[in-house]
Amino acid sequence: TPAVDALVEFIGLASTQRSAPWEGVLNTALVWNVTKDWHLDCGVRIGLTRAADDLNPFIGLSWRY
Repeated sequence: TPAVDALVEFIGLASTQRSAPWEGVLNTALVWNVTKDWHLDCGVRIGLTRAADDLNPFIGLSWRY
């Protein structure tokens, strides 16, 4: 498996409240495969609609069991 992966994903967020606008965002990230079961990712969430935040950086740690 490669030591580093990249990802791009589109997310649509809808609320059950009628007055809440729909949000569209694009996540981009690099994922470092520390071990087979541990993954560290960092990236940025980019807002595609007016209702979404413009930019949100993020860091995550995943453990597969």
